[in-house]
Amino acid sequence: MLLLGRNLGESIVIGDNIYITFVESDKSGYKFKLAIDAPRDVKISRGELYAPDTIQHEKLSKVTVSKKAPHTQEDGERPA
Repeated sequence: MLLLGRNLGESIVIGDNIYITFVESDKSGYKFKLAIDAPRDVKISRGELYAPDTIQHEKLSKVTVSKKAPHTQEDGERPA
């Protein structure tokens, strides 16, 4: 799993045609909004919708949340 920090307005690019942009955050940094630009044939789902007995749910359950606000971490990369 790759963990990237982003600031407001910064993006992550997956492949050649999927863009995820950090567009809004509350003051605490624990609630935020992402804009996802992807082809219509790419399935995008919220993780909590997966049933507990699926491999997706197992992978998501291993992710831990830092007490540090997610957008304060820097990874040194800028979007292309």
